[in-house]
Amino acid sequence: MGMGTVFAITVLLAKNLNDASFANYVVTASLVTLTGMMAMFGLNYLMCRMIAAAFASDGEVDPKQIALRIGVTSFVTISAIGGVFFFISKFIFNLMGAEALIPHVPAITCWIVLLSLSQIVAETFRGLHHLFAASLLAGVSGGLLANFIFLSTIVYLIWNEQLQLDSIMIAGPSSFVAPILLSSIWLIFAWPKAKLQKWTEKLERKNSKPDKPGGGQLHPQSFRGLAVLKEAFPIMLLNLSAYGIDQSGQLLAKSFGEDIHVNSFEAVWKLGFLIVVPLTMLGLASASTISEQYSKNNLQVLQNVLRSVSTISLLLSLPLFLLLVFAGGPILGIVFQPSFAIGAGSLAILASVQMVRNWMGPCDVILVMTGHQWWALACFLVALPVLAIGPFAINQFGVLGITAVVAAALLISRIGQYLVVRRKIGILPQANLAPVFITRLFRFTTNFRTPPLSNNETG
Repeated sequence: MGMGTVFAITVLLAKNLNDASFANYVVTASLVTLTGMMAMFGLNYLMCRMIAAAFASDGEVDPKQIALRIGVTSFVTISAIGGVFFFISKFIFNLMGAEALIPHVPAITCWIVLLSLSQIVAETFRGLHHLFAASLLAGVSGGLLANFIFLSTIVYLIWNEQLQLDSIMIAGPSSFVAPILLSSIWLIFAWPKAKLQKWTEKLERKNSKPDKPGGGQLHPQSFRGLAVLKEAFPIMLLNLSAYGIDQSGQLLAKSFGEDIHVNSFEAVWKLGFLIVVPLTMLGLASASTISEQYSKNNLQVLQNVLRSVSTISLLLSLPLFLLLVFAGGPILGIVFQPSFAIGAGSLAILASVQMVRNWMGPCDVILVMTGHQWWALACFLVALPVLAIGPFAINQFGVLGITAVVAAALLISRIGQYLVVRRKIGILPQANLAPVFITRLFRFTTNFRTPPLSNNETG
């Protein structure tokens, strides 16, 4: 639902803003998320991973201490990065040819800070297995509640013929205020009540014990001081690299192309991303489970969960994939604007790459939640040089050229992560299309009694 509201917001703005204003909104949304990932410093995913690992330790570590340390560190980094952006944003906007955004620097800075704080809260809920709260109140796209407030405001502005870039820049950050306040209160009451004496006694006994098997997991006992930032730093670089590839098309089009290139690629990207929405949602939902099972060294259980996630994602996305490949042009013209239909070929390319991602599974989440974030980062760094072709591609081939470059970088990085998961963790995360596996998986999801088969049972 949260992703659906984001899509609806993009459609409404594309239909009701002129090309220049919509292009400026696209650039703003990209920079807000990109800078927000820098501000979070990877501490959002670390929050989920370490809280889940702490609860999996059977009372040997107090999750509340973990949450407090990461929370304080997150507040400091978010404030610092937000301040840096405030002072250098004018230079960034001048460099990109987006001078119209300079008067909105204070609002954009608030947008970055509030989005980052909401994501930290979301991953805290996710680590506690409160997936409903994580989806409703916060998230990387703003969460369902924030997006609904933003969407409602846009509909109100359109109804009263007051939709302008200025009003959007106020509505964006304002939509996060109520969700953050509500989620903070909810988190206080939702936190599991632990017996403090039990935590203290087991902490003392644990000081002399070796870590459990887990192949790279940071033990919560050593999670103090600079260890927080040291462990989170590669996750931050990983998030920046991943989002940099995802949003490079919009930013390159704004810097080296025209507004129609920015707008058309944004439409192509939004439709193409719908294909991996099931994988993204199921991957995030299983994040805490991945951390717990890996900490306990239950690799067979972990593999079975991941193969189920990949298979469900692939099957759910197949109808949409076929629709976008064979009717992408008319869909772009109807949903957005007739001029956006030039992206039909681009949409087919991107949709194909996204289906490959569905087959391989949530490899980026797997690597982060098992402490292999440096390897995940390396896969993105290998793919980044491909983006250097972007300026040439957009000048020569327009939207089709920039889409092909972004899709190639995306595919290279994800294939690399898939190979690392198989090599370093020793599991098969890809979808299992064996009929017997699909049949058992369908029965499990409908009656919750028959578990899906393992890889050994299906061959």
